[in-house]
This record gives sequence, C-alpha cells and structure tokens, in this order.
Amino acid sequence: PMDLAAAFRQLGDGPSRQRRGSQLVPFAGAVVPSFSALREHASCWSRRTVVRGGGDGTLVLSAKLGASPEASAEDVAAHLVGMASLAPALLRAHDDARPRGSTRSRRAPTVEDQMSYACESLGYAVTAGGATEARSARRTVGDAPILLLRRSTGADATYAFAPAARVFDGLTSDDDAPPLVLSADDRLHAAVVAALARYPGLGPALGMRRRPAREDLRFFAAELGSGPLDGAGVEAAARLCRLEAAALTTAAGTEVLAPLPVPDASGRLRSATEVLYDDAPWLAGRLDRSRVPLAHGKVERRVAAALGCRPLSRAVDETAGAVTPRPAETLPPAVAAAVAQWRSNARAPAFRAALRRAHARARLLAVSETTAPVLDAGRLESLKRVDVVAAERLESRFDLAGVDVTRDAKGSPALVVPGASPTIYLRLDVDGSGNVRPGWRRRWKPAVAIALDRYLGADAVGERALIAELLAVDDVVEMTEVLEMWEIPALELDPRLGVVEEDDDLAVQSEAAVAGDRVLVELDDETVVAARVEQVLESSYVLAVTPELECVERPLAALRRKRSAAERSPMARPPMSRATSADDAAAEDLAGRASTSSATAPADDEYRAAQGWEATEDAARAAVVARERAAVLEPEPPGIDGFLLAPPPAVVDSKPVASKDAVAAVTKRERVSPGFDLVRIGNFSEAARFPKEIAFFHHRPTVAQIYDEAHYGRQRLVKQCCGALRDVCGVFGYDPAKVTLFYEPGSVSRFVRQKLFFNLHPVEARRDAEGLGDVRKDAFVYCYFYGLCVHKLAHFFDVVHGSRHDFFMTEYRCNYTLAFISLLARRGFDAAEVERRFADL
Repeated sequence: PMDLAAAFRQLGDGPSRQRRGSQLVPFAGAVVPSFSALREHASCWSRRTVVRGGGDGTLVLSAKLGASPEASAEDVAAHLVGMASLAPALLRAHDDARPRGSTRSRRAPTVEDQMSYACESLGYAVTAGGATEARSARRTVGDAPILLLRRSTGADATYAFAPAARVFDGLTSDDDAPPLVLSADDRLHAAVVAALARYPGLGPALGMRRRPAREDLRFFAAELGSGPLDGAGVEAAARLCRLEAAALTTAAGTEVLAPLPVPDASGRLRSATEVLYDDAPWLAGRLDRSRVPLAHGKVERRVAAALGCRPLSRAVDETAGAVTPRPAETLPPAVAAAVAQWRSNARAPAFRAALRRAHARARLLAVSETTAPVLDAGRLESLKRVDVVAAERLESRFDLAGVDVTRDAKGSPALVVPGASPTIYLRLDVDGSGNVRPGWRRRWKPAVAIALDRYLGADAVGERALIAELLAVDDVVEMTEVLEMWEIPALELDPRLGVVEEDDDLAVQSEAAVAGDRVLVELDDETVVAARVEQVLESSYVLAVTPELECVERPLAALRRKRSAAERSPMARPPMSRATSADDAAAEDLAGRASTSSATAPADDEYRAAQGWEATEDAARAAVVARERAAVLEPEPPGIDGFLLAPPPAVVDSKPVASKDAVAAVTKRERVSPGFDLVRIGNFSEAARFPKEIAFFHHRPTVAQIYDEAHYGRQRLVKQCCGALRDVCGVFGYDPAKVTLFYEPGSVSRFVRQKLFFNLHPVEARRDAEGLGDVRKDAFVYCYFYGLCVHKLAHFFDVVHGSRHDFFMTEYRCNYTLAFISLLARRGFDAAEVERRFADL
C-alpha cells in the first residue's frame, strides 16, 4: 500500500514526466493514453503508472501487453478519495513549492488542476462505461468528501472538500445551508462545476441530487446538536427551516414526519410545537421574554408558521387582574352615552345574528376545513346578558401554558371577563387633571373589536373591524345595512326552526344528541318548538330556535324528539319472535343459554328474521303523500303546449298468438340478472326523528347476513347510508323515500320502471377497507350517492345511454354542484380534497 502523503510530498515529476528510457515499467496494469498523459497522470498517479505513448502502433502493442488507454472509474474515484483525505496544510504546501516562471511549471499541476483533471477523467469514465462504471465509482466513493469547494481569498485560504450527498444542483446560494446543504453551482470549484456540466451523468453517479429530502433535513439538524449554537450554526439551522418550509408546499410535504427542530432565541434547537414566533410587537414591553420560548430572529415568521410554530398573539392568554370601575354618573356625557349605546347594541339579537352571518362568510373563505375559524356558540349567546363598563384602572395578567409571563401589568384598552353574564371593561386614559384624554372613541373601537374576537374565537368573524361598526350603530335596524356595506352574504335561513309543536304528546325523551341533530325544546314561555343542536357543552346544549339561528342554552336532559310515524301508527306491533311453537321456543332458549356472554343483543329497532316490514310501510307511504300534497308545483312556462308532440299511433301486433299448450311445452334455462334476485327486508331511517321510509332489499342467497348484526353490521350501515342519502337528495330537492337501497355484491345500481335502486355494496367495501365506524365520516358515500343521482335522474329524460342522457347529466351537474359543495362544507369536508380523491365518482 502506498503512503499517499509521502508520495504526494515526493510527487515532483512523477512517472508521467520521466524521460523516455530513464525507467523501465511493466506494460501490464499501466495506462498508455492516446492523448494528454499529464491529465491521466494527475487523475490516477496514486493507483496507476502512466506511460507516454508513441503513436497508434504503441497503443496497439501496449493493449496487447495488458495496458489500457485510460484509467478506470474505480481507479480515478479511489485517487480522488485519497487526494481529498490529505491534510489541507500539505495541499497548500505543494502549491507553494511549485516551480514558478519556468517551462516546468506547465507540467507541475496545482491541487486545483489535479482535482479538475480527475473530475474530467471520472466523468469520461462514467459516461463511456455506462451503469457498470457508475456503480463502481459510487461504491468506491461512498460518503467520502471528494468535491472541491471554492477557496476563500486571503492568507488563510485553504482547500476544503464536500461529500456528493450534501451537494445539490437544484439549489442556489440563497437556498442552501452550508456546510450541511451546499449548492453545486455556487459552492463548488469552477473546474468541478464545469466537469459536472460536461458530463451530466457524473453527479448522479457520485450521489448528487436536485434537492434534499425532508428526512435529510432532519438528519442534518441532528448533526448540529441540541446545545447552544454559534452564529454559523444558527444560520445553518435557520436555512434548514427555510428548506423545510419550501418542501411543505410540494407533494413531498404531505408525508407525516416529526417536526423539524427550530432554533430558539438562545440558539438551542427545539421542537417546532414548543416554539412561538413573535407576531405581537404591541406586547414587546409587557411580557417577560426570558420565559417565552421565541424562535430565533433569523427564522422568518412565515417559515416558523409553516413549520408549525404558534403565533405569540394566540398562545398567550390575557386575563383581567385588578379593575376599578368608574361610576357611570361621573363619566363625561359623551363617554356615558357611548357606553350605554354599545351595551344596548351588544345585547341585541340583531348583533348576534350579524356575527353569525359574518362567521359563515369567514368559514366560506377559509382555505380548508381544518383552518376554518370556530365560533363559540355558547359565548355568543351569553352576549344577550353582557355589560359594558368604563374603568379607571384595568390591569391584566399574561399566562403561557399556565406560566405567568407578565412583565407590565397594565392591561389592554379593552378586556372581556367571561361568565354567564360577561363584562367588557374599557380603560379610561386620563391626563394629570383627571380628564379623559381626547381620542378615546378612536382607541376604544379597535380595542373592543379585538377583545370580542378573542372571546368568541380567534378570527371567528373574519373582519374584526366589523364588530366595532356594528356596536356603533344608532339603531339596531342599521346592522343589516352595515352588513350589506361590508358585502357580507346573507345566511341560508332554516324555516323549520322555531315551529311550535302544539301536540306535546307527540314528543318523547331524546337520546344523546350531536351537533346538527333536530330536537324539540321548551322555551321560557313554555312553548315547545323545533330546534337544532349547534354546540354540545359539558352539561348543556346550545340550540338554534329561530330561522335566523337565534340560540338558547338548555341542560342535557331537557331535549325531546318527535315520535316517529311508526311509533304513532296503529299498525305498529312488537317484533315477532322466531320461536313459533313450544318446541321452537325451547330450542331457542337452549341456544340462547349456550351462546357466549359476549354476544351482543340486538337493538330495539333492529330487524329480526321473519319480522316483516308492514308496520313501517303505511307510515312511510303516509309521510310521502303528505309531502307531495304540501309541495307547490312550479308554474308552467307560457307556450309550452306548442312544444308537446302528439303520441304516436298505437301499433297492433298482428302476429298469431300461440296456444297455452304450445307455450307450456317450451322450456328454457332460467337466468337471474344481477340486482333482481332480492328480498325486501324493511324500511329504514338514520334516526328516530325520521319516519322509516327508505326501503331496503338484500341479495336473497346471502339474506342471513342482514340479521347477523354483530358480525356484519349491515343494518347499521343501511341507517348511516339513509342519512347520507337524505342529505344528497336534499341537494336535488328529491324525496329520499322514492329511492330504494339494496345490497348485492357485483351488481350495478339500476333505474328500473322509473324507480331508482342504489347498491350499498361499494359503500360497505369502502367502510371495511378504511376501517370506518360511520361511513358519513368519509366523503365517499356522499360522492357515490351524488354521482348516482346525477346519472339516474337523467334517465327520467332518456332511459338510453346516449347524447341526450349525457346532456341532462351535464345539466344536473351545472345546476346542483354548488349546492353539493355547500353540503360537503356543512359536513366538514374540503371540496378541493374531495375532488382530488373522488373525481372518478
């Protein structure tokens, strides 16, 4: 083995610079280049002997004697690894000792020249040798630093090398993070850059890539360590954060990885979830920043936010401390009038309705459901008892995850003290004489808007300045005008809310309800009205009781629901037992005793075998008839009769009719098409408040599965699908009771005799594949029913698949897509994400 350092010190002329005949070397294993023996010598002198050729004849002879015209990729790569491993002082001493100003200097290459020659030779070898030579070079180099970096100028300039895995040709010096992540064009030596450009396969062969992967950034960050970083370390960590933020905007950002560490103000790397970024300059002198984990100043706010750091303004909780209210009678008349006016406007139902309208717009403008603002409905309803008080002294305390980080206790200009009857405190700024300083209204309006926005939910109403404008109106009727001036869209009113239910006997105790459920509730005047659950609190519900979504709060046990039509029908009967005789009863009893204790008992509304469906049919038909009678027909366009065509004349079949005997004599093999070998199980609905009006059929050969609820859960699936079907049918204004559901693997949904038949097998397959407890938590069932409705409803105009059918399908999509998007938003789905995942439906 060669002592590379010693050989480098004695390099001198080297084998390639020996005079002809001065030294005898074997041809076998030597390199006899066809041109530029100097380049070949500089590329592999530590691995091979380079002999100057003497023409084509010498090349032919040397090849026959075992020499090669150029060094292999493995030899050049090994030479590069060895050269790069030499001490920087030794490399610099070699350049300083070179003869200068003579003809010999041309043949005594510098370190930069040797590295340039080696990169050129390696690129040529990789390109000419193909994948085999590329793999050999990659195996030889490994993770060794072999790429020469640009030298700094000055007396302390030295040579430095970088591994190819840390060099990326898709970055610039503004994007990389030296010395962890390097830009090929801006950080490598010009000769190396030229070789990489001339031989495009050289970079990938050595392990170079376009950009670092997110896993690489975490590996590089771990190399920095957790201790306090110096200036260069903080700069590198900040640049890694910038690369991570850029990667999150691409497809690679969808991969779930641990948060990238972010440098804090002290230079230590911490998880992004533990670090805050400073977006609150107004809190500069009010917080003890030594107790606040702020991101380092080199990390931009947008980068910190993209990495998951929380904003300081949202993480710190400001609560009221010492308060000294000022008596109303001692206030200046203008201030007292403003306080009274704001108190009255804040308590008005129109103010709460306006905030709900603004909140609806803010949710529509949100990028996705996860970023949509949330309005605290309970706190919104508490504003009906709010008080507005002017205070001479108003102090506050700042808490961060339970830690007091207050430095200056002087409170904000406005604070809201929560409670059943919340209070808005407004701080009076007085001069030395005790007089209120001018401009108090200008300071109070944004302050009270910010305070109420924090109280109701961050950015819950979108435009916070709108709150101040609503509070400042002279009459509550002007609030609607203010909303229109701000171009806030109107809410979609729900006329079913607030309807008085006079027959109290129709209501029974409600089960546990969730947001969106419709219930009955008793108001303060003892009237029972229809309501909708808006929010579920710890021990109560927030319920919308008017079409304008005016809300009340009621305890959990106060809700009731309407008895279903089946419960009120005289045809209702208890489920039939499968035991029809004494022997059958005894056998059933023995089977029940033999069953394991873990067997799940069927629910009260679960269908049993042989129960029948007649009990719900009459009630379902009555509900459909009632809705049809209540429906208002649209007026017929004038002149429509001129477009109606007369029916074609009847065609009389003149073929002779075969006799019954002849018909009976004909035998043929029976064939049952998919979707036609079905058994009716019963009528279903998603909840007790709806009549069981959606018919369900099951594949006859596997009908036993519908009664094995513990194993298949199919009746639960049907009920969930009834809820999704009711939602989607509401988009089209179509009665869901006129859609029939069935289950049969391998069958398509059908349009038969002007009736819609939807197969639930694809929904069950999706449920089992995704492990869903409720199929309505996934957008598939909504898209599946929406696509079926578009397709099958178009068949009412043309039963044949063709251009007419395609035309009406397009018409349905054009007219009802926005309504379907609104349904998806109400159910908590992002329409863009749904389009990406289920466009084929």
